[in-house]
Amino acid sequence: MTISINESQRLYIIQGAEFTSSIGFDNVKSNVVQMCDLMSVPKPIADLGSMAMYQSYLELLQRFKTHSASKKTWFQDGTAPAVMRVLKKAIASDEPSIIRMFFGNTETGYDWCEENDVTGFVGRTGGTYKSPLLMEPFSTPYGGLESANFGDAISCQNIVRMIDVLSGAELYRHPKYQVPRFQIVPANEFVRMAGMPISVLRDDMENMPGINVANFHDQYAAEDYVAFMKGQKVAMPFRTKHEAQRDLLESTAGAF
Repeated sequence: MTISINESQRLYIIQGAEFTSSIGFDNVKSNVVQMCDLMSVPKPIADLGSMAMYQSYLELLQRFKTHSASKKTWFQDGTAPAVMRVLKKAIASDEPSIIRMFFGNTETGYDWCEENDVTGFVGRTGGTYKSPLLMEPFSTPYGGLESANFGDAISCQNIVRMIDVLSGAELYRHPKYQVPRFQIVPANEFVRMAGMPISVLRDDMENMPGINVANFHDQYAAEDYVAFMKGQKVAMPFRTKHEAQRDLLESTAGAF
């Protein structure tokens, strides 16, 4: 295996006999800093993007794999301590909680208004770095909820707000948290021709007003959507496992 440096793309290139992979300079440094902090060992003296930094990363990784610190939850660099506390508590709890997460700009507190993959049970990934994982809740025939046995790693460093779905309690709010302005308006001619007379506009990217983000058949559905995006409605109805499998098959049907 050989390691080379791509300065223009800020990447380490790892070339094996049957594979090629890469990892960014900043990711390597972030991982080095976190491993040192978790293991309480001195940080290496090496420049960002140097071979010395990558070698330190490999050496620390080998130590980390067998160190007791590897059992701790791994958070991306820049994750707020308060966010860490909430997620650690959710992972350790004997009674799993369902959390609605809001992602955004952690410098301004501006909510990006993400719609998908924002609500679920919190678990952890396997492997060397045990990162928080968001797993979809499925509704059961008996009115309860059960967790999927898979999920997506959470972008913890971008969380600006969290709400406990079952109790409605707010678990975390960024000190500068702000929601963009929404407007419910009559749809334009082309959208109306598709059978959806109501549009929702949102001021986006902090400087771009009035972007069309959704269209609906009626006023109630539009208001329901806006309430969800603002966090006034904590969660949308949960799917069943059967519905999730059906949706997955439909989404991948044209991929092959």
